[in-house]
Amino acid sequence: MVKGKFNNATLKKSDETLNPLGLYLINNIMLIILVLIHNIYSLIIYIYKLVDYFLKRLQQCFALLIPSKISREVMSVRDGVKSLSKIPQHLAVIVGSEQISYLDFTKLILWCLNAEIPHISFYSSLNEISCHLLYKAVCVQSKDNLLRIKWGESFSDDIKKLAKKGINGYKWQPALQVNVFNSSSGIDCLLKVTRNLCKSHSKSSKIDISDVNKEMKAILCIPDPDLVIVFSNINCTFGFLPWHLRVTEIQRVTTHHNLNIDTFMEALHSYSDREQRFGK
Repeated sequence: MVKGKFNNATLKKSDETLNPLGLYLINNIMLIILVLIHNIYSLIIYIYKLVDYFLKRLQQCFALLIPSKISREVMSVRDGVKSLSKIPQHLAVIVGSEQISYLDFTKLILWCLNAEIPHISFYSSLNEISCHLLYKAVCVQSKDNLLRIKWGESFSDDIKKLAKKGINGYKWQPALQVNVFNSSSGIDCLLKVTRNLCKSHSKSSKIDISDVNKEMKAILCIPDPDLVIVFSNINCTFGFLPWHLRVTEIQRVTTHHNLNIDTFMEALHSYSDREQRFGK
């Protein structure tokens, strides 16, 4: 009995001496496993980034070999205008009863940029054109071109500030001014012209049409449109600023939805073939 008790006590003591060693080994094994898992995870992340880098490089190479639809359209416009005898300095776009397609408006802006048309104006008397939505559409479709666009008087100061922030440090070099007009724009412009003429002319001095034209151009800061494209099923300008249509080439297209480059280039070719006689 004494011997049995001695053996049990000895076993307990041996277990107590082995437990710290066992725990030490287990801790080290777990640490090694964690380090291995971390290294394997890091290796997977590294391989993923490496593959992603090479895939992006391949995409860039293919983009150079196979131009995107936008790139093809840009090249088509640049090549197409070379054969034209003249290019409009101001393109006006009139939308009839259709809902506004800001995606197609953005297409026209980009095409005008690459055709080197310095002014484009959008007008609708039935559906209000949102300057904010137009600006957002341009940002989504072609943010890189913000530094080449000047937003007209109808765009708020907030939009103009956002546009300059979006340039990201690049020098602002506007090549195209974008304007938006509605049915009340003509009335507002005439009111401003009247006020300015009354202030600048004495009671005895006469005011003639040249004074009115000069004041209008000073307020709008744009030339008369050379080319107007009316998107409508009927032949109508829908109250578009009438004094701007003296020598304007007007063309009609049924819709501005899903607009393609061929329609735009046909309008430019038709304008180039016309002789403007300034009402003579």
